[in-house]
Amino acid sequence: GVLAIGTHDGMLQLIDAETGALRMDVQAHQQSVQCVALSPAGDLLATASFDRSWKLWDVSTGAELRWVRGHDREGTCICEMGLFGRCCRSVRECCPVVGHSRSLSSITFSPSGTKVATGGADACVMVWDARAGTREQFMPGHAGSVVSVSFAADGERLASAGLEGS
Repeated sequence: GVLAIGTHDGMLQLIDAETGALRMDVQAHQQSVQCVALSPAGDLLATASFDRSWKLWDVSTGAELRWVRGHDREGTCICEMGLFGRCCRSVRECCPVVGHSRSLSSITFSPSGTKVATGGADACVMVWDARAGTREQFMPGHAGSVVSVSFAADGERLASAGLEGS
């Protein structure tokens, strides 16, 4: 088994649960790693960050497999950025970026390990193809930050919790 640790300074550490040996120690994100999740098979690890992005990692090699960026006015993002580097109240519809517009606070794998769900301070939940990094579902609806997401055992339903009490 493995213990995954994300830190405030963006580091990701994997520790062998049996021996306590450090297997991986990398700069995963430029900002705080808010949440980590292991796939049901234990072969993949997902990290969610304050930097609006999530990443997929190979547990055995430590390789970064996918980086899904949010709206950050970098790369292909054409949104206007407001105070503290946040997207303004609305994301431009013509923006090709489909990720979160605020920090991520939750990430989880589906029971099959083929999907990842993310929730964040933009009050949205998104479901992604884990390997491809393509967004499959976009679910706004919370009045405040989404702090937890979890798939049901059948993988067909998803629950989320928000700071507004829903």
